[in-house]
Amino acid sequence: MAERHVRQVTDSRVLAAMSHPLRRRLLDVLAVYGPQPVGALAERTGQAPANISHHMKVMRECDLVEEAPELARDRRERWWRPVSAGLRWSGRDFEDDAGEAAVLRAAESLNLDHQVGLVREWYGAPDAEQAVWGESAFAADRWLHLTPAELVELSRDIVAVLDRWSARTTAAGSAGDSAAGGPGGSAAGGPGGNPAGNPVGGAAGNPAEGAAGNPAGGAGGNAANDASGSAGDEELRRPVFVFAHGIPATP
Repeated sequence: MAERHVRQVTDSRVLAAMSHPLRRRLLDVLAVYGPQPVGALAERTGQAPANISHHMKVMRECDLVEEAPELARDRRERWWRPVSAGLRWSGRDFEDDAGEAAVLRAAESLNLDHQVGLVREWYGAPDAEQAVWGESAFAADRWLHLTPAELVELSRDIVAVLDRWSARTTAAGSAGDSAAGGPGGSAAGGPGGNPAGNPVGGAAGNPAEGAAGNPAGGAGGNAANDASGSAGDEELRRPVFVFAHGIPATP
């Protein structure tokens, strides 16, 4: 299979397709665990296989997922994998149409709800489970005074750190899959198990771009080149709230 890349979404139908809680979760499962058969997706999400098949077909029509027939053990088994390593989008591509702008807002709202939900689940986990992780789970926030160019630079720095750790965990997961002899769909992380390449975002997200946004292509992406250090840019300096969580979670 060819190397997967982060996809720039410019079609509101793609945002609409993934603006569904179950489809959002299915994309997470595929991102974390790699290609999965319908039965495994149903088991992981507590859904009926027929319902899973319906939602996978909806996402296939928008090229969010594709079948992986080479992994099937018989004609009845259907495996799925994500098409892209991640998704990013810019609000500027949808602002000229009121309907598309509404789809964008719904997608961003769902994405934020999903992220906050994962954090809330961790804080509600049993004490025994939290004790295993000790003080490793973290939450951090800062108020900064930044210009648009500085915010772009900060987002690139943060994404670079996440990419570095993502590459490290993906390599470890691939080694584990090789040793196990499996198809790459294990919890250790097989193909597609790049956490920073979460198809709809996850922690690597630039909020102005959609959660998995590469800030190089995002709103204000030219500011680093055009306004860095300029007097005009200084006039745009304002408070910026930055927050991050790192918590054990299950997609």
